[in-house]
Amino acid sequence: SSIYTFSYAAMQIPVGVALDHISIKKLLTSAILGFSTGCFILGYTDSYAVILATRFVMGAFAAVAVLGAFKIASEWFCSNHFATLAGLVVTLGMLGSVLGTSLFAALLKYYSMVELFSGLGIFGLALAVLSFLTVSNAETLSGGSKSFDSIIDDIKTVSCNKRSLALIGYAMLLYTPFLIFKDSLGVNFFEFYYGFDKQTAANIMSFTLVSSMIAAPLLGWVSDRMGKRLPILKASPI
Repeated sequence: SSIYTFSYAAMQIPVGVALDHISIKKLLTSAILGFSTGCFILGYTDSYAVILATRFVMGAFAAVAVLGAFKIASEWFCSNHFATLAGLVVTLGMLGSVLGTSLFAALLKYYSMVELFSGLGIFGLALAVLSFLTVSNAETLSGGSKSFDSIIDDIKTVSCNKRSLALIGYAMLLYTPFLIFKDSLGVNFFEFYYGFDKQTAANIMSFTLVSSMIAAPLLGWVSDRMGKRLPILKASPI
Protein backbone atom coordinates (compact mmCIF):
# COMPACT_ATOMS: atom_id res chain seq x y z
CA SER A 1 0.00 0.00 0.00
CA SER A 2 2.77 2.44 0.92
CA ILE A 3 4.61 2.27 -2.41
CA TYR A 4 1.56 3.82 -4.11
CA THR A 5 1.80 6.83 -1.78
CA PHE A 6 5.56 7.19 -2.34
CA SER A 7 5.12 7.19 -6.12
CA TYR A 8 2.19 9.61 -5.91
CA ALA A 9 4.27 12.07 -3.88
CA ALA A 10 7.45 11.73 -5.94
CA MET A 11 5.66 12.42 -9.24
CA GLN A 12 4.00 15.69 -8.24
CA ILE A 13 6.58 18.07 -9.77
CA PRO A 14 7.36 16.00 -12.92
CA VAL A 15 3.65 15.55 -13.61
CA GLY A 16 3.04 19.24 -12.95
CA VAL A 17 5.69 20.21 -15.51
CA ALA A 18 4.20 17.76 -18.03
CA LEU A 19 0.73 19.24 -17.54
CA ASP A 20 2.13 22.70 -18.30
CA HIS A 21 3.38 21.61 -21.72
CA ILE A 22 1.35 18.61 -22.89
CA SER A 23 -2.35 18.22 -23.78
CA ILE A 24 -4.45 17.74 -20.65
CA LYS A 25 -6.88 15.57 -22.63
CA LYS A 26 -4.11 13.16 -23.66
CA LEU A 27 -2.47 13.03 -20.23
CA LEU A 28 -5.68 12.64 -18.23
CA THR A 29 -7.20 10.02 -20.53
CA SER A 30 -3.92 8.08 -20.64
CA ALA A 31 -3.62 8.20 -16.83
CA ILE A 32 -7.13 6.81 -16.37
CA LEU A 33 -6.45 4.06 -18.92
CA GLY A 34 -3.19 3.19 -17.18
CA PHE A 35 -4.80 3.13 -13.75
CA SER A 36 -7.63 0.91 -15.06
CA THR A 37 -5.07 -1.50 -16.53
CA GLY A 38 -3.43 -1.62 -13.11
CA CYS A 39 -6.74 -2.71 -11.57
CA PHE A 40 -6.95 -5.66 -13.98
CA ILE A 41 -3.34 -6.64 -13.24
CA LEU A 42 -3.91 -6.54 -9.46
CA GLY A 43 -6.95 -8.75 -9.85
CA TYR A 44 -5.16 -11.51 -11.74
CA THR A 45 -1.53 -11.55 -10.57
CA ASP A 46 -0.16 -13.50 -7.62
CA SER A 47 3.39 -12.12 -7.95
CA TYR A 48 4.50 -9.78 -5.16
CA ALA A 49 7.01 -8.06 -7.46
CA VAL A 50 4.32 -7.41 -10.08
CA ILE A 51 1.99 -6.02 -7.40
CA LEU A 52 4.71 -3.62 -6.18
CA ALA A 53 5.51 -2.43 -9.70
CA THR A 54 1.84 -2.02 -10.57
CA ARG A 55 1.04 -0.04 -7.44
CA PHE A 56 4.07 2.20 -8.06
CA VAL A 57 2.91 3.00 -11.59
CA MET A 58 -0.68 3.52 -10.42
CA GLY A 59 0.58 6.12 -7.93
CA ALA A 60 2.13 8.08 -10.80
CA PHE A 61 -1.10 7.88 -12.80
CA ALA A 62 -3.05 9.07 -9.75
CA ALA A 63 -0.82 12.16 -9.57
CA VAL A 64 -1.78 12.99 -13.17
CA ALA A 65 -5.48 12.64 -12.36
CA VAL A 66 -5.41 14.89 -9.29
CA LEU A 67 -3.16 17.59 -10.75
CA GLY A 68 -5.09 17.39 -14.03
CA ALA A 69 -8.31 18.17 -12.19
CA PHE A 70 -6.63 21.16 -10.53
CA LYS A 71 -5.37 22.36 -13.92
CA ILE A 72 -8.85 22.15 -15.42
CA ALA A 73 -10.21 24.10 -12.45
CA SER A 74 -7.58 26.83 -12.92
CA GLU A 75 -8.00 27.12 -16.70
CA TRP A 76 -11.75 26.90 -17.17
CA PHE A 77 -13.09 28.65 -14.05
CA CYS A 78 -12.56 32.01 -12.36
CA SER A 79 -9.68 32.15 -9.86
CA ASN A 80 -12.05 33.12 -7.04
CA HIS A 81 -13.65 29.66 -7.33
CA PHE A 82 -10.41 27.66 -7.36
CA ALA A 83 -10.30 26.75 -3.65
CA THR A 84 -13.90 25.53 -3.72
CA LEU A 85 -13.26 23.42 -6.82
CA ALA A 86 -10.02 22.07 -5.35
CA GLY A 87 -11.97 21.12 -2.22
CA LEU A 88 -14.52 19.26 -4.34
CA VAL A 89 -11.67 17.35 -6.04
CA VAL A 90 -10.36 16.33 -2.61
CA THR A 91 -13.90 15.30 -1.63
CA LEU A 92 -14.17 13.03 -4.65
CA GLY A 93 -10.82 11.49 -3.73
CA MET A 94 -11.99 10.89 -0.18
CA LEU A 95 -15.22 9.37 -1.51
CA GLY A 96 -13.10 6.85 -3.40
CA SER A 97 -11.27 6.03 -0.17
CA VAL A 98 -14.56 5.55 1.69
CA LEU A 99 -15.83 3.17 -0.98
CA GLY A 100 -12.45 1.48 -1.06
CA THR A 101 -12.46 0.70 2.66
CA SER A 102 -15.99 -0.01 3.87
CA LEU A 103 -17.84 -0.95 0.66
CA PHE A 104 -14.93 -2.99 -0.72
CA ALA A 105 -14.62 -4.91 2.55
CA ALA A 106 -18.37 -5.62 2.49
CA LEU A 107 -18.37 -6.75 -1.16
CA LEU A 108 -15.54 -9.22 -0.49
CA LYS A 109 -18.12 -11.35 1.32
CA TYR A 110 -20.00 -11.88 -1.95
CA TYR A 111 -17.43 -11.46 -4.74
CA SER A 112 -13.89 -12.62 -5.31
CA MET A 113 -10.93 -10.23 -5.51
CA VAL A 114 -10.66 -10.95 -9.25
CA GLU A 115 -14.30 -9.99 -9.84
CA LEU A 116 -14.03 -6.79 -7.80
CA PHE A 117 -10.82 -5.58 -9.45
CA SER A 118 -12.19 -6.48 -12.89
CA GLY A 119 -15.28 -4.42 -12.16
CA LEU A 120 -13.12 -1.47 -11.12
CA GLY A 121 -11.08 -1.86 -14.29
CA ILE A 122 -14.20 -1.82 -16.48
CA PHE A 123 -15.46 1.27 -14.66
CA GLY A 124 -12.07 2.92 -15.28
CA LEU A 125 -12.22 2.15 -18.99
CA ALA A 126 -15.64 3.78 -19.21
CA LEU A 127 -14.27 6.79 -17.30
CA ALA A 128 -11.37 7.07 -19.77
CA VAL A 129 -13.82 7.22 -22.68
CA LEU A 130 -15.79 9.90 -20.83
CA SER A 131 -12.58 11.85 -20.24
CA PHE A 132 -11.65 11.71 -23.93
CA LEU A 133 -15.09 12.94 -24.98
CA THR A 134 -15.51 15.75 -22.43
CA VAL A 135 -12.10 17.17 -21.45
CA SER A 136 -10.92 20.11 -23.55
CA ASN A 137 -7.54 21.79 -23.72
CA ALA A 138 -7.28 25.49 -22.96
CA GLU A 139 -6.18 27.77 -25.77
CA THR A 140 -3.23 28.90 -23.62
CA LEU A 141 -1.50 25.49 -23.83
CA SER A 142 2.20 26.28 -24.15
CA GLY A 143 3.00 23.21 -26.26
CA GLY A 144 5.09 20.09 -25.78
CA SER A 145 8.14 21.14 -27.78
CA LYS A 146 10.36 22.15 -24.85
CA SER A 147 13.78 20.58 -24.55
CA PHE A 148 14.83 18.41 -21.63
CA ASP A 149 17.10 21.17 -20.33
CA SER A 150 14.29 23.72 -20.32
CA ILE A 151 12.03 21.32 -18.41
CA ILE A 152 14.80 20.82 -15.83
CA ASP A 153 15.02 24.61 -15.58
CA ASP A 154 11.26 24.74 -14.90
CA ILE A 155 11.68 22.25 -12.06
CA LYS A 156 14.59 24.24 -10.63
CA THR A 157 12.53 27.43 -10.78
CA VAL A 158 9.74 25.86 -8.74
CA SER A 159 12.13 24.13 -6.33
CA CYS A 160 14.12 27.32 -5.62
CA ASN A 161 11.12 29.56 -5.07
CA LYS A 162 10.76 30.39 -1.37
CA ARG A 163 6.96 30.48 -1.45
CA SER A 164 6.83 27.15 -3.28
CA LEU A 165 9.20 25.57 -0.77
CA ALA A 166 7.12 26.90 2.12
CA LEU A 167 3.94 25.43 0.63
CA ILE A 168 5.69 22.12 -0.10
CA GLY A 169 6.91 21.91 3.49
CA TYR A 170 3.50 22.85 4.85
CA ALA A 171 1.73 20.21 2.76
CA MET A 172 4.32 17.56 3.62
CA LEU A 173 4.06 18.11 7.38
CA LEU A 174 0.28 18.59 7.54
CA TYR A 175 -1.22 16.38 4.85
CA THR A 176 1.24 13.56 4.19
CA PRO A 177 0.76 11.80 7.57
CA PHE A 178 -2.99 11.81 7.02
CA LEU A 179 -2.54 10.61 3.42
CA ILE A 180 -0.42 7.65 4.55
CA PHE A 181 -2.86 6.85 7.37
CA LYS A 182 -5.77 7.02 4.91
CA ASP A 183 -4.23 4.95 2.12
CA SER A 184 -1.99 2.52 3.98
CA LEU A 185 -2.22 2.14 7.75
CA GLY A 186 -5.59 3.34 9.00
CA VAL A 187 -7.67 0.16 8.77
CA ASN A 188 -4.79 -2.00 10.06
CA PHE A 189 -4.31 0.36 13.01
CA PHE A 190 -7.93 0.17 14.13
CA GLU A 191 -8.05 -3.58 13.46
CA PHE A 192 -4.90 -4.68 15.29
CA TYR A 193 -4.42 -2.01 17.97
CA TYR A 194 -8.04 -1.95 19.15
CA GLY A 195 -8.97 -5.50 18.14
CA PHE A 196 -11.88 -4.57 15.85
CA ASP A 197 -12.87 -6.84 12.98
CA LYS A 198 -11.94 -5.64 9.46
CA GLN A 199 -15.43 -4.34 8.61
CA THR A 200 -15.71 -2.30 11.83
CA ALA A 201 -12.19 -0.91 11.35
CA ALA A 202 -13.08 0.07 7.78
CA ASN A 203 -16.26 1.81 8.97
CA ILE A 204 -14.32 3.81 11.59
CA MET A 205 -11.78 4.86 8.95
CA SER A 206 -14.65 5.89 6.69
CA PHE A 207 -16.01 8.28 9.34
CA THR A 208 -12.59 9.96 9.46
CA LEU A 209 -12.67 10.37 5.70
CA VAL A 210 -16.26 11.66 5.66
CA SER A 211 -15.24 14.55 7.93
CA SER A 212 -12.54 15.48 5.40
CA MET A 213 -15.05 15.18 2.56
CA ILE A 214 -17.25 17.76 4.26
CA ALA A 215 -14.42 20.07 5.33
CA ALA A 216 -12.51 20.24 2.03
CA PRO A 217 -15.08 22.09 -0.12
CA LEU A 218 -16.41 23.99 2.90
CA LEU A 219 -12.99 25.43 3.80
CA GLY A 220 -12.38 26.13 0.12
CA TRP A 221 -15.67 28.03 -0.13
CA VAL A 222 -14.83 30.04 3.00
CA SER A 223 -11.41 30.86 1.57
CA ASP A 224 -12.93 31.98 -1.73
CA ARG A 225 -15.52 34.13 0.03
CA MET A 226 -12.81 35.75 2.15
CA GLY A 227 -10.55 36.22 -0.84
CA LYS A 228 -7.67 35.09 1.38
CA ARG A 229 -5.73 31.83 1.80
CA LEU A 230 -3.44 32.49 4.79
CA PRO A 231 -6.14 32.44 7.53
CA ILE A 232 -7.19 28.92 6.51
CA LEU A 233 -3.56 27.77 6.21
CA LYS A 234 -2.83 29.07 9.71
CA ALA A 235 -5.99 27.61 11.29
CA SER A 236 -5.76 24.13 9.75
CA PRO A 237 -2.80 22.82 11.81
CA ILE A 238 -4.63 23.82 15.01
